[in-house]
Amino acid sequence: MPLRVYLPRLFRVGLIALLAGCAVTAPEKPLPAGMDAQATEGYTAALALWKQANQRRAEYRNYHAVYNRAINDNHFYSESPCNAKGRDNAELILVIDSSGVISNGYTSKATPKALCFIGHAVGMQVPVPPFSPMPIRMFMMDR
Repeated sequence: MPLRVYLPRLFRVGLIALLAGCAVTAPEKPLPAGMDAQATEGYTAALALWKQANQRRAEYRNYHAVYNRAINDNHFYSESPCNAKGRDNAELILVIDSSGVISNGYTSKATPKALCFIGHAVGMQVPVPPFSPMPIRMFMMDR
């Protein structure tokens, strides 16, 4: 079932606005070698992992809300230099390990903007999830 069924409309609108926000002049974090290929090649497996995690709806939704508050409080998307990378739509799946670190990221399209967001997210500390791996599925849209 699509993610949008489970997320309140206000949250979806807020996430879209954050992903389409203005760029700031922060230094760019380079992608690890081979990440561009890995980010798209592992996408199908990451999507399957997300579908499996989504079976635990209550735990997943509760954690997703906590994760989004933490990300929004840190202005991760709204102040990212990745916003200047272009106007593209893509789906991102970030995988969080048992210690609350974003261990990997995958995208439906290997665009400069999507790869930039993954490069900035990997290694970031977020709240510890109730189970792991915890995949977070997001839609990057530019209007």
